[in-house]
Formats: sequence, C-alpha cells, structure tokens
Amino acid sequence: MLEYLRNKRLMIVVAHPDDELLGLGASMNKLINEYNVITHVVILGEGLTSRSEERDINKWNKQLQIHKKNIKNAQSKIGYNS
Repeated sequence: MLEYLRNKRLMIVVAHPDDELLGLGASMNKLINEYNVITHVVILGEGLTSRSEERDINKWNKQLQIHKKNIKNAQSKIGYNS
C-alpha cells in the first residue's frame, strides 16, 4: 500500500517540539523501518520564549537545553535522520 514511498525522502514540518512525536511518531517510525524512508523534521518554534514578553535567551537557557535533549530523545526513538 505504501510501496510508492519506499526509499523516498520526506520533510516533516511541525510547529512545536513534541508535535513530531505526538502527531506523526508512529507513522514516521513505520515508514523509516519498513520502507527505508529518509526523514527530516523541521520544528518551527520551541514554544518557550514565545510565551514571554522578554526575548532574553539566557533567561531560558536551562529550559531550552532540556527541550533540545527531549528533541534528540524523540529523534532516537522514532529514528528520523535530522
């Protein structure tokens, strides 16, 4: 059924971290493992600093590092390339 996707490249664009996991995680994992699809994920915003009136990245450094770690964990679980 999905044979036409075999060995293709996909770019997944999501708004926030964890959207790739919650929305498409199982589908991406299947495409990667069963159809050898090369998958790249683009996350448009981290969601933390956009909730604040201050754009001071240093203020959010600890939370942003946690976000990056969580994104890497999701990547390793799902198996997407970048």
